[in-house]
Amino acid sequence: MLAGGVQPYRLDEQLRVAALTPVRPSPSVTPSPAVKVVTDPRIGKKWFTFGGIARLLRLPICVDLNQRLIHCISFGGLVWELSARDQEPSFAATLEKELSVVTVLYFPGIFERVVGAGPAGCTIAARLADSNAQPSVLLLEAGADDGTDMTKRMSSNRFMQRYDESQTWGYESEPTESLGDRGFPLDRGKGLGGSTAVNFSCWTRGPKDDMDEMARLTGDSSWEWERTVERFKSIESFHGDLEEMPKGAGNYIQSTQNTSYGTDGPIHISFPQKWDAEVTDMIDIWKENGYALNKDLSDGSMLGLSVTPSTEYRGVRVTAADVLFPRPSNLNIMVEAPVHRVLFDEQKRATGVQLIDGRQLHVSKEVIISAGALDSPKILMHSGIGPEDQLTKFDIPVLHDLPGVGANYADHYHASFVWRRKEHTSIRPDFFSDPKRIEKAQRDWELYRTGDYVTLGTQLSTGFFKSEATLKSAEFQALPDKEKQRMWKPTIPTYEIVWNATAPMYYETTKKLPALSVALLILLNSQGRGAFTLQSADPALPLRFAPDFLRAPYDRRAAVEATRELLKVTSSEAFQRDNVQAVFAPASDSDEDILAFWRDTTSSTWHMCGTIMMATKADGEGDGGDPGCVDTGFCVHGVEGLRVADMSIMPILPSAHTQSTAYQIGMIAAEKLIEEYDLSVARNVKFSMRQCWWTFRLWEQRRCREAELQAA
Repeated sequence: MLAGGVQPYRLDEQLRVAALTPVRPSPSVTPSPAVKVVTDPRIGKKWFTFGGIARLLRLPICVDLNQRLIHCISFGGLVWELSARDQEPSFAATLEKELSVVTVLYFPGIFERVVGAGPAGCTIAARLADSNAQPSVLLLEAGADDGTDMTKRMSSNRFMQRYDESQTWGYESEPTESLGDRGFPLDRGKGLGGSTAVNFSCWTRGPKDDMDEMARLTGDSSWEWERTVERFKSIESFHGDLEEMPKGAGNYIQSTQNTSYGTDGPIHISFPQKWDAEVTDMIDIWKENGYALNKDLSDGSMLGLSVTPSTEYRGVRVTAADVLFPRPSNLNIMVEAPVHRVLFDEQKRATGVQLIDGRQLHVSKEVIISAGALDSPKILMHSGIGPEDQLTKFDIPVLHDLPGVGANYADHYHASFVWRRKEHTSIRPDFFSDPKRIEKAQRDWELYRTGDYVTLGTQLSTGFFKSEATLKSAEFQALPDKEKQRMWKPTIPTYEIVWNATAPMYYETTKKLPALSVALLILLNSQGRGAFTLQSADPALPLRFAPDFLRAPYDRRAAVEATRELLKVTSSEAFQRDNVQAVFAPASDSDEDILAFWRDTTSSTWHMCGTIMMATKADGEGDGGDPGCVDTGFCVHGVEGLRVADMSIMPILPSAHTQSTAYQIGMIAAEKLIEEYDLSVARNVKFSMRQCWWTFRLWEQRRCREAELQAA
């Protein structure tokens, strides 16, 4: 028994409820001048002063300073919540010295745990926490929180942040025979925001026909284009005032009032106030070669040349972490908390997660995995959910044999092309060779969010095109009918071209380099499907990532025909006017030279998907006979209380930059959870407060009677 007559609390391991109970609430209890500390080493320590306790409990706390008592009454149905600054649930309390007795104090478990703080995970956590019922939500992130280091959000460095080891996990693919036994980086963001902290920041909603195809495959109207548009608008904050753009910008983009972008969401989307000359120069060159302009990428058609909006504003990168703030008190975030596995009871219902360091965190409702297409399969496999042969190979107990986990890996693959251009086409050679100018740009950005670092390399121009030669080829005709029908739809492009990326070599030397123009050629409908497999029972090790590119005949044909179209434009008079020479390009436009170039240079565009595929049928069989892993509610087949919601669930890879799709997944998953658990209905606060008041009244009456008896 603790000093002051307070018994040590009891811990209910299943309900995750702790309670402090006095021997009897009576004035005869002798107060102790010492600070009371109540904690449990199985759960971990967190210290709260009385003021902290007051913030934890959303009901009156009766304080009797004369009797040196705190009276906190708990009743059924009220969910206690941690304050916004706390990173993990805790059952510890510290009392100030003048207060020595706690009557009753309850801390129930977390309602939802979301694993992974990328665009899907952050969106789910934020929307659940903001729902009317205000459930307790814990968001776990394996990486650190670097939110205080704003230099990591410098938009002009967007092409170099993926090389920062503190911001990425450093994953590599296995050597691939079709790529000359060569591997390539599979970059994944580390920390709050996930890969939105290291991507190229392009914001493209994707084609209307891709979303409608997703609705057809799943039988779920939530994916229909018109419904996805409304969700996009709720998360977007578009800045498209032409008066804040370069002169003539209206020739290339639509103003805010003429688009369907949202204007009041947490994700800021914009164009810089000044553009590099190459942005519009390349669009004009392609227009001279007969390619059409698309001034608005928000309407569901990707086709055409565009000045592409970015998830940045005034030189600062916007990430999924911005969705979390302002953070409500019922949303808790734990960083540097890599998950080992999901915990289950005997009925195969998820009860929480175990971290790699051994800590276990329990949940009252569900666990939601949003660790991305590379890491979500790993968590499932280490939890005993996946291909049985892989699990037994590493002595992982099989909870549910699910062959599709780690299969069906799809991606957008790209090759990089470089040309030397005439000096007047770019300011980069002068800028990157001038240390004083670089120092001034850094200072202007840090102090005022102005200067060269707000504009240099912060705007891309893109082109999404159908390749008629590819779509008429024998390789295309050999594809399944459903795939051909999808790719012929009017808004589906075959490939993408990206201009104005800053060449990495500018950052690697202070010597003056020539003006370099970089083009990324991205293939959008690769037919190869790779696989991720276990390499160890050690949860700290990643899976083995085996891509499958250039083996499918269609992939080779698409690479050849798209490259030929690019080389045709770069050989045109319009391009050659300011060209000096090709620096990095195929030796010729022959099939052999083009394919050799792709084998030597291909890399991922980091749009991985499909490794925990969503399927319509209860037995988990996908539309094309492929094994599915989650149903249309994101629930993992074969178990209860576990969902996966990130790009890994996509049965098709959208023909666009995929961060927007990841946000959409998070919004759809949150909608389904809010509906299923009736979270749109607010708690009956008035009833709860009334019940609390009557409880206090009864207690006070009892205390007075006991005092009278003692006095007598």
